[in-house]
Amino acid sequence: MEEPLVRHAFVVSADKAILNAQSAAARRFARLWEGVAQYASCAVAARGSCGTPSEGVAIGEGARAFGACARTPWGLRAAAVRALAAYEDAPPPSVVIAQDPLWRAYAARPVLERAQPTPAFAVEAHADYGSSHYPWSGLVGRWLFKRAREAFVRAGVVRVVSERVRKGLAARFGLGMGEDETFLLPVWMDVASLLQRVEAGLPSLHATLPQCNFIVVWAGRMEPEKGGAVALEAFHHLLQKDPKACLVMIGDGSERAALEAKARHLGMGERVVFPGWQEDAFAWIAGADAFLLTSHHEGFGRVLIEAALAGKPIVSTDVGVVGEILRPQEEVLAALPGDTAALGTHLGTLLTDHTTRHLLAINARDRVREAITPVFEPSAYRQRFRSYIERVLFSASYRRAK
Repeated sequence: MEEPLVRHAFVVSADKAILNAQSAAARRFARLWEGVAQYASCAVAARGSCGTPSEGVAIGEGARAFGACARTPWGLRAAAVRALAAYEDAPPPSVVIAQDPLWRAYAARPVLERAQPTPAFAVEAHADYGSSHYPWSGLVGRWLFKRAREAFVRAGVVRVVSERVRKGLAARFGLGMGEDETFLLPVWMDVASLLQRVEAGLPSLHATLPQCNFIVVWAGRMEPEKGGAVALEAFHHLLQKDPKACLVMIGDGSERAALEAKARHLGMGERVVFPGWQEDAFAWIAGADAFLLTSHHEGFGRVLIEAALAGKPIVSTDVGVVGEILRPQEEVLAALPGDTAALGTHLGTLLTDHTTRHLLAINARDRVREAITPVFEPSAYRQRFRSYIERVLFSASYRRAK
């Protein structure tokens, strides 16, 4: 095993799953930092992170997670400092990573200001913050935009999850976002396991929903940016062609009740299924006839990759890896965000044109296997992550030398 690059890495995250030592998120965190940092701590600065032990949760050798619980966004800063101080065995951090440029970067600021010597700092952009659909308007939006720009300027490296995100940041924030300032690394996906499951075979949803002629699955957080209402309106177009089609909307969130009410209002109450949040959403996607994504913006859109690996034809808004990995009209039927008529027309094409449906699914599957599988080979991904931390350290040294 290679020597650790740093003694202590401190990460500020919003992923509450890391607080569960048995979760895939916690195991992934520990595995990535193994051999990279002697100590790795994660402060989960998010609502719902309360109730964890003050000494944190051991999630791996030298890796510990802390709930940075606070009633207000401003309280996150003090909570992050408390989380760092609670890891008594660890030395001061030499690397600090904020997993978004908004509240997580804001929470990391006092850690950067208090630690001596000043740690190397990186900000991660998992969302498409440069999208014209990203909500930067309003008083809070403008305040967050300023904070995000400050975080990008302060960071030695900005990790991006797609080329779309990098280009969007450069255009929207007016900052240099070239290869020296950014590092491209998507969020980990266990592609090999997904492929094994597909090859072993997954059951069709038609056995569970025998009343449905054609089943479309939508999966995501039921929040405004995911476009759940757009999905319902697009599906309403499809029902004009096949009244026995069904839409399965997997997920939960603040908009769920409103979406259920909208489905009833459109007279689709019996044709739209809301199974709630599912641990294994991939099985639902693999069991459908088609997959629909209606997000207004996405940084990567891992669910698109999952649908392609499952061999499902995809209708999507032009977000995430659409255009970067999945080519419109060849591997995905794409429309502009919010264009319900175009999305509905594309769903109708999949319903009636079996040749297009088959070719889209095959092309997307082959394209993703070619482009994505090497990226997510475990040893290659860990080496890429190590290179990311090396870049962060080099950038900090270069800045100090200047």
